[in-house]
Amino acid sequence: MLKRVTVLGLMLSGYIKHLREKVGKEKILMPTNACIIINEQGHILMQERAVQKNWGCPGGLMDLEETVLEGVKREVLEETGLEIRNPVLFGIYSGMPHYEATYPNGDMTQSVLMVFLARNFSGQLKSDEESLTLKFFPLDNLPQPLNKHHAEYLGHYQEYVAGKKEIPIIL
Repeated sequence: MLKRVTVLGLMLSGYIKHLREKVGKEKILMPTNACIIINEQGHILMQERAVQKNWGCPGGLMDLEETVLEGVKREVLEETGLEIRNPVLFGIYSGMPHYEATYPNGDMTQSVLMVFLARNFSGQLKSDEESLTLKFFPLDNLPQPLNKHHAEYLGHYQEYVAGKKEIPIIL
């Protein structure tokens, strides 16, 4: 397995670095994940990201040779110190132009974001180099600014909690 590297302050799999060496800055498809972690009070764990300077739920890039569930569990553990159990698929988000990005170095991506819900977790919260802050917030008082992709699925989560949406959401 290729080791993880830091590029533009973001932790990437060695696979992405290897792929970029082949295709340059051309658009590539990126499988990504996020996890809405809900505590006993119904509050959501939010992460203030160091590079983007915005808030969202823990998550990141899927690595080669891991399953979708292994990827979300690994990302949550790396970024929060929490071990999630029995995550449930909440939704899959994709499409242009909303899930396209061009990074400051010119790299272009299109993401497929797989979002999970986790109510069963253990461990002690601890930040990594990607996180400035980790804290649980009530759904009606989320911190700002929110990452635009996270704002979309968290809005859908609010609708789900209110009984206005069913899961999984596929966009």
